[in-house]
Amino acid sequence: MNNFYVIALVSFFISLGLSSLFVPAIAILSEKIGWIDLPGGLKRHKNPIPYGGGIAIILGMLSAFFLSNLSSQNYSEGIAIIIASLLIAVAGGIDDWKPMRILPKFLIQTLAAIILVGMNLHLNIKYLSPSINIALSLLWIVGITNAVNIIDIMDGLCGGICGVASLTLGIIGLMTGDITLAVLCISLAGSITGFLFFNLHPAKIFMGDAGAQFIGFVLAAATIKGAYTTFNNIAIFAPILILGIPIYDTILVSFFRIKKGKSPFHGSPDHIALRMVKLGFSVQNTVRVLVAISFLLSVSAAAATMLEFIPAVILYSIVFFAAVIGAIYIAKVKVE
Repeated sequence: MNNFYVIALVSFFISLGLSSLFVPAIAILSEKIGWIDLPGGLKRHKNPIPYGGGIAIILGMLSAFFLSNLSSQNYSEGIAIIIASLLIAVAGGIDDWKPMRILPKFLIQTLAAIILVGMNLHLNIKYLSPSINIALSLLWIVGITNAVNIIDIMDGLCGGICGVASLTLGIIGLMTGDITLAVLCISLAGSITGFLFFNLHPAKIFMGDAGAQFIGFVLAAATIKGAYTTFNNIAIFAPILILGIPIYDTILVSFFRIKKGKSPFHGSPDHIALRMVKLGFSVQNTVRVLVAISFLLSVSAAAATMLEFIPAVILYSIVFFAAVIGAIYIAKVKVE
């Protein structure tokens, strides 16, 4: 077995093991200091649930990343992603403790994105000017960070979808020889898996904004770092499929809220997952279906990076029309 594959596999199990060990201890500590999510409003849980799952995910992932044998590799980009994402995690943790206003959140997220761009980690689409590439990079990073945070509304949902996405990006890293991307994302996948042992319905702990925004930021940065266009240029859209559910939900929720005359930044029960529950799906089955769709989208994205141009266009077209049909159907579900 290629040494890179061994490193990636080891990093997965290190992060999984450490994360699953950290979660119970952090849950106890969170309860003692009162870092908990109280029921009420749009929240579905009936009892107080401790935050801190995101801390366990971060500790598990970072431990695996640095313990992996990367001494012969140049992984400065991975360090840049970690530094910027930790800024996001700290801000998210503060938001979990005492909700922040929207503007400070966006400013901190933008600052973290600027740190990445400043370390030369940004889009490099050859048909676009450098300034447009940088602007699109900032928009993508901030947008995906919030899109992932938005889907953290149901036990196991955000973790399940992001676990699939991070594993897919890790595999793409292995396929393209980018060991830093591979270990970073596979470590994240393992850490999320360890957390999910305690977050599946009924959840014993939440990842909170600290975890969701950290994961979203890492995934956004990782998709920029990845290489997709070996066989066709249209494969540049592969990250949109990999993160399809968060992007799709954010677009639909924003549309539904604006249509009702509400701000897209304020909570409402317009999410796809909540509409599925209205249709009669249980929480568990809702999560299973959406994670399965995320898996199919990720497989499609990986396939799109290896197809010739015309087959790739056909694949993207099928996904697009399926998304449109799904939106028309889900929009008919009454949630209020």
